[in-house]
Amino acid sequence: MKYISLTNFDADGAVSAIMLDRHYNFEKVFACGYGKLDSNIRKAIQYAKDKDIKGICVTDWSLTLKQYMLIESNFDDVVMIDHHETSQPVYDHIGQTLDIKLCAAAQCARHIVKLGHELTAMDKKLLSATNAYDNWKTEHKDFMLGRQLTELFFHINLWEFIERFPDGFDGFDIMEEHFLENAFQEKQDTLDRSVVEDVGGGVVAIVLADNNIINDTTLMLPQYQSYFIFYRDWNKGNVIVSVRTKRDDVNVGGRLQAFEARYKDEVDNSGGHAKAGAIHFVTDDMDHAIDLIEYMMEGFFDPEVTDE
Repeated sequence: MKYISLTNFDADGAVSAIMLDRHYNFEKVFACGYGKLDSNIRKAIQYAKDKDIKGICVTDWSLTLKQYMLIESNFDDVVMIDHHETSQPVYDHIGQTLDIKLCAAAQCARHIVKLGHELTAMDKKLLSATNAYDNWKTEHKDFMLGRQLTELFFHINLWEFIERFPDGFDGFDIMEEHFLENAFQEKQDTLDRSVVEDVGGGVVAIVLADNNIINDTTLMLPQYQSYFIFYRDWNKGNVIVSVRTKRDDVNVGGRLQAFEARYKDEVDNSGGHAKAGAIHFVTDDMDHAIDLIEYMMEGFFDPEVTDE
């Protein structure tokens, strides 16, 4: 049977594809962020129909049950591997137990080992770094390596990253180390040029001067518990808001979906999991997007507020 991959557009998703490709030999890898997940599900289904592909591996996605059942109805074999608590209804549906302790890539590695593949020392190094960073284990010995891998992932592109590490982690060369050293300073320069506002209750709102610190904001401003990060889509220029939290008592993805339902004419799409998600607005007017979401900043992380 031929397979394609549908994975999250980050280092964990890419390493998940690297691991599973050893067994499933993907015809194509579809990767995106949550804001484009629905459209990529449709693209993956159409591609599979055109190419007569019956298998799909879905990794590092907190899918809704509706999204999963759409995929399930179009493929003969669906391999679903995730580590986000908000995917629990999907796992109940397929009769499996969700593992939230390991990143998706580590679980993909465990899966292929069960299928008869062996992991090398380089594989284990790559997986350790990915797991430490994606699960935000900041004190782990490989956390900084995971951060560097993520920097590299966004510096090159999905396919170059996958092709770079097909046999596991084999170290950075001098040019890559030089790039990473400069990248950290560039991120600090971006933060210095951005608008940062403490809105109270451990929440910060940031309007980014550039998109290169979206994934590092919580490291660069560690004193906060929750983050609203405003930036523009690279291509279309419309406003995107990334919402992230360190708290355990609020489901970010659920509240973003509730926001989309309330402001469906203003929102292109939204999605996420318990700890993080994003809203893609229709507008390219930053002030208008801030006005739309401003009411959320005080109540969004109040556990007493319902998602209705």
